[in-house]
Amino acid sequence: MRDRYGRPIGCGASRRVFSHKHFVVKIPINWPGIDDNYREAEIHRDFQRGKIKPFFVPAACKLMVDKETGLPILIMEKVVRVSVCRLPSWVGSLSDSGPTTFQVGKNKAGVVKCFDYAMETTEP
Repeated sequence: MRDRYGRPIGCGASRRVFSHKHFVVKIPINWPGIDDNYREAEIHRDFQRGKIKPFFVPAACKLMVDKETGLPILIMEKVVRVSVCRLPSWVGSLSDSGPTTFQVGKNKAGVVKCFDYAMETTEP
């Protein structure tokens, strides 16, 4: 998988994540991972179209179907983790946030964005 998707950088309960120079690839490893990929793609699409205004800023992404496996893979902009003391207040409302761990980072333009938001609510 390394040659195909990039360098492995993590594995959660439902997806494996690989890194390229400017983006990451999220590969589902079970049904919840498939659901998460669809959900993140839907949230970003609706955010871009102005249909929703979530309390967080979602990292840009798009859904693609792997031609060999038929799996829905998510291509997401790469963000770099930032210091906890320099985060916007909305970060504390994320479901995966802990005292020192947040699923956010800065993109190349310096905007703080959430990169794992499938389980977040988009309702006010």
